[in-house]
Amino acid sequence: MGLPYQSTAGGGAHFHTTSWTVVREAGGSGEESAIQRAREELCRSYWKPVVALLRARGLSRHDAEDVAQEYFQHILTGGRLARLNEDGARFRVWLRKGAENFMITEYRRRGAQKRGAHAEHIEINEHHVPMGHDSEEPGPQALEFDRVWASTVVEAALERLRERYVLEGQVRIFNLLSPQNRPGEAGESPGALAAELGMEPATARKAMERYRRRFREAIRARVALTVADPGEVEDEMRYLRRVLLDS
Repeated sequence: MGLPYQSTAGGGAHFHTTSWTVVREAGGSGEESAIQRAREELCRSYWKPVVALLRARGLSRHDAEDVAQEYFQHILTGGRLARLNEDGARFRVWLRKGAENFMITEYRRRGAQKRGAHAEHIEINEHHVPMGHDSEEPGPQALEFDRVWASTVVEAALERLRERYVLEGQVRIFNLLSPQNRPGEAGESPGALAAELGMEPATARKAMERYRRRFREAIRARVALTVADPGEVEDEMRYLRRVLLDS
């Protein structure tokens, strides 16, 4: 089964930088090409977290991917994203809780089919899937979703950052510095970077500071895509760091 975010158009997905833009466009706001790109971007960002959540809930990989496929098709149709309330919205929380609800409903439906009963129509009641903060500390399965989400955000930010360094003709600096953002790997010291690139240590230190600033900006831009209130971005950033440190 192909992933729902596979694009038939060439090139990478368009990256947005404003809060809630991807969710709003994926819900049908804008031109058809922008809607398609936004939907591909959402699926690309959340496919792995949703599958990880379903696996943590006991599904096999095959079943988890099947249910995830159906779930994304479900939320991307019928104007469901367009109806989401942006007030204090955190798409990550809504999507995670919605996936859990969908899995339960889907397996009830499949059980009814096996018993020969009439299959019920699958529907998530958006009014009963909170958009903002979790009302309680996430359980182990929810934390698995959040861990994979955080890793996916970092991977996407690093890829975006790499593109920037490639355009500037400085991909070697990126390649030397990027390991420090990957768990279990050490980054370059200013002295080692200076020796590797044949530059002064002070220049290498500035290059490292620039890289770290750009990396933080790239992470922030990714997080802002699915947070309605710009004031909530920092909270999501702090949560992302906490999840990664606890992994």
